[in-house]
Amino acid sequence: MFIPNTRAYWLKKADKRTLTGKDSFSAPRLIPLSIVSLKDTSAPTSVRADSSGSRGAAEQHEAAAKVLIPPQFAIQRGDVLRIADMKVQITTIEPRRDIFGKLDHNEVDCEIHADG
Repeated sequence: MFIPNTRAYWLKKADKRTLTGKDSFSAPRLIPLSIVSLKDTSAPTSVRADSSGSRGAAEQHEAAAKVLIPPQFAIQRGDVLRIADMKVQITTIEPRRDIFGKLDHNEVDCEIHADG
């Protein structure tokens, strides 16, 4: 039996886009969930224009999360979660069932949100 242990804000992706072509979202809604992993890292990457000379490097910000969300929330790919001052976008949703076959929770993988 799944019991959420924290809360986060859920921004449901709307059908419309902004005037600049970006995705628009509904008002934030506080939902219960459980965080399995929340990684916020900066990985060094090579700079192409500078690779031949001074071996310059840049840092690429990466964030990934795996969370468990109760099934009563109609989450979809593209929705955004605001967890611990980070905005992550839902990339995959895997339904998880209990031993009787009843939907227990959704396992959700997320990546950093482009505008976050």
